[in-house]
Amino acid sequence: MNKSSSPTVGHNKSSFLNKAIEHIDITSFDARPIIDAMSKMSFTSRETANAAQIYNEMLNDKNCTIFLTLAGSTSAAGCNRFDGRIDCGYGFL
Repeated sequence: MNKSSSPTVGHNKSSFLNKAIEHIDITSFDARPIIDAMSKMSFTSRETANAAQIYNEMLNDKNCTIFLTLAGSTSAAGCNRFDGRIDCGYGFL
């Protein structure tokens, strides 16, 4: 696509890059109600709620090894406030 045919409004590279990514503080709100509601939605929403349920089961299983894997796109998407510690109710991992 050449520049003369690029749209001047709508979704184009400039419209996505004109504002900085803002990272959120996930400790500043209670996400449980929305995650619970997502279990009744479709596709990725339902899988997010399913992942939260699996994680809760892991926290309740004292013989379970808990690990965390983050996708590289997580930081690019504005979820970069992670200090390497996870509070599981009995101290930080």
